[in-house]
Amino acid sequence: MKPIFFIFVLFLTISCVEKKKYSNAKYLYPTDSLQVEVGSPSLIKIAGNQLFTDKSFADSYNIDVIDIEHDSIMYSFAKKGQGPNEFLQITSMDIFRKNQNWYIALFDNLLRKLVVYSIDSLNYHKGQCPPVCVKELPVNSRFMEIYEIQNGYIATGRTEKKYTLLNKDMKCLSTFGNYLTCDNKDTDYMSLSKANYGRLYLSSDKTSVASVVFMSGTLSVLTLHNQQLTPAWSYEASGFEYAVNGRNLKQLSPTGYLAAGFTKENVVGLYSGEEKNGKTNYGNEFHIFSTQGELLNKYKISSQLYNFCISENDGLIYAISYENDPKIIIYKL
Repeated sequence: MKPIFFIFVLFLTISCVEKKKYSNAKYLYPTDSLQVEVGSPSLIKIAGNQLFTDKSFADSYNIDVIDIEHDSIMYSFAKKGQGPNEFLQITSMDIFRKNQNWYIALFDNLLRKLVVYSIDSLNYHKGQCPPVCVKELPVNSRFMEIYEIQNGYIATGRTEKKYTLLNKDMKCLSTFGNYLTCDNKDTDYMSLSKANYGRLYLSSDKTSVASVVFMSGTLSVLTLHNQQLTPAWSYEASGFEYAVNGRNLKQLSPTGYLAAGFTKENVVGLYSGEEKNGKTNYGNEFHIFSTQGELLNKYKISSQLYNFCISENDGLIYAISYENDPKIIIYKL
């Protein structure tokens, strides 16, 4: 396997985008919703006409598979437990396609393993099939999420650098990227990684990566091209501030971006802006960016959204709403 080389240029300028005034910000209303009962999901992915959500109501399983067309749960899978092909805590879920076949990869940060299933096999066997592969990590690994990229994987977690590159055998090839800092606080990397906790979102063709940090209003996009990862742009909607008390962090800045996604023409960010007052914060706005990082529109939303995914087929947004009982609601930009 050829090593993957990275060109990583640190962006000191958070945003060079001219900020527009939105005194008359538009409201975006759902076009539809699914009536199927979901558990209390935090992760959502789409493959064709199926949604995958975590934290199932099912007593024995972690993941629900939802048939969008029939508005029903097809089956649940990823058994809870510590045995073979069982899971304690799924912290990332990845959907990808190879040779026109869909796959789903589940990462358990407690058991330190990445488990990959064929979605065709899952559908045929109603979730009762073995994985196509299991990748185990060393016991000292501190990753929180892992996603497939070209010739390997990209991971984030409690690490000295923001991103870690792994080869197909889960061996570390490179670490790169500095964490966002707050007023030049001299904190160790564990505190910095906690303060920078968020998620990665990859485009369907794996050529772009969006990074959100929950405690910061910064959305960053990186590009993958010719086996090189390069920062493309960053946008700052609000600041980044926290206090350190021993090993504990207290968020002082508003909650920032909670999720992101890619359409064919745009990057979409789910922004909160709520003050952290000991409660769960939700997204209140969709921010629409060009692929060059220009903020094109802000849409206010009335539902309390936590995460979302975007359909490749029609560009519809499927979002996890915590307005009253958890449910999936649908938006069209």
